[in-house]
Amino acid sequence: MPRYYFDLHEADQFVRDDVGVVLPDIEAARDQATRALTEIARDTLPGTLRREIAIEVTDETRAPLLRAGLSFELRKLA
Repeated sequence: MPRYYFDLHEADQFVRDDVGVVLPDIEAARDQATRALTEIARDTLPGTLRREIAIEVTDETRAPLLRAGLSFELRKLA
């Protein structure tokens, strides 16, 4: 089974995944990225007004395969 890496991009921060996860296919990697992004958002969004977070999935050669992103903005309307 292939190994996938999940690099985190947030504002000026970049966290490279040097361990990776062995998964059966790209669909499983997509689901893993989605779950990770959801967990990160749950922990970091409360109390913020604007935030952009992305997870880039790469393969064993570090070639980019997909990017899951979340853009959050809170605006007062009145």
